[in-house]
Amino acid sequence: MTGVQTCALPIFHLPWMWIGVETTTGSIVSLTDVVDSSVEYGDVVTPQFLETLSGIQSAKRWIYLNPKTFKEEEIPTDGLIIHDDSIE
Repeated sequence: MTGVQTCALPIFHLPWMWIGVETTTGSIVSLTDVVDSSVEYGDVVTPQFLETLSGIQSAKRWIYLNPKTFKEEEIPTDGLIIHDDSIE
């Protein structure tokens, strides 16, 4: 891993700065790189999507860092939608 974020979309269009999971054992696992490179405009990132993408089934909670508030938040059950804000 190079530490350089590789993203199919401009990172300022993503509703997170960081995305990951807290497992039932208390471990925090970053999924930012894998999720960022897997999403497209219109996708909905739900806990189920993250479980399928990551293969992690021991999730206590799916979390992200909100880029507007800089607060850690849980990913809602209905998910986060990837919007293209440049299209009106």
